[in-house]
Amino acid sequence: MAMYFDKLGKESKDMLGKGFDSDKKVFKFSAQGVEGLNFESTTTSAKSLSNESNFKLEDESGAMDVKYTYKTTGELSFESNYDMAKLGFVDGLKLTLSGNDACKLTGKAEYKHDSLLCLRANLVFSENEKNQKIEPASTVSLVLGQDEFCLGLDSQVFGQTKDSGVGLTKNIPNFNINYLSKKNLGICVASKGLEKGKDKLSLNFRGIYYTPDFTGAISVNVSPFGETAGLGAIDAGFETSIDSDTSLKVKLANVSDVVADKLATRSLNVGLKKSLRKGCDVSLYYGAPCNGTVLSSLDAHKIGFNLEVKA
Repeated sequence: MAMYFDKLGKESKDMLGKGFDSDKKVFKFSAQGVEGLNFESTTTSAKSLSNESNFKLEDESGAMDVKYTYKTTGELSFESNYDMAKLGFVDGLKLTLSGNDACKLTGKAEYKHDSLLCLRANLVFSENEKNQKIEPASTVSLVLGQDEFCLGLDSQVFGQTKDSGVGLTKNIPNFNINYLSKKNLGICVASKGLEKGKDKLSLNFRGIYYTPDFTGAISVNVSPFGETAGLGAIDAGFETSIDSDTSLKVKLANVSDVVADKLATRSLNVGLKKSLRKGCDVSLYYGAPCNGTVLSSLDAHKIGFNLEVKA
């Protein structure tokens, strides 16, 4: 089934981006109150302590829900989802309305036709800090594909421009091509930074290989044009099951800098997740640069943990 930038792109991105919070200490508690009401509180300690609490209420049919979130920074936000098929209107159409107390309001519409077509449109109204005016912006995403192959386009079509204020943008749509085999291999190519009249372009190649007990992923950034043309960052990692309750994740970031002899920017990240009992998981994280000189400093070694409790 066609998906927005596909399950493949998200899985490989999550594989290399999540589960390595070596600079954070996180405690997460979630609980279900009455049927359809869920509460979650997350406390994070990095350089300073922060807390985020939210509760989500769903109706019995699953057609509507609303989620309120409060952060210790003072931000209050909400998100509400509507499944128009379950409400008896349009099959395949879902609407989302979200906003916060900083005068930012977002509306999103997603439409899926059978297993071939996905169309998503976002409309954002936000307050300009300079002139205190509410300015709109919009993006459109289109995906065509089947289970194995997807082609996607994504572009901001309306928003703030340098010359004429709010209006049509000059961006060329970013593209995304995904191939996911029915067995255990996937490849994703995505572009970003396209702009009319300029040679700004970067490509991201992602690959993922998975079995029931092992997942490997690689991400390569390339800039084919301009002053920054050449091979960019390369990240590689894997996740494997040690036993039924324990998993290990390892990532080596900026592998390409080994070739360029810039060893200071390479880093090794390790994450170990253990299920202590049903509803209670603890994760330990370790991160350090792969440079002998920097590695000798105790400050270069980062250790974090995440404790998640579900009641």
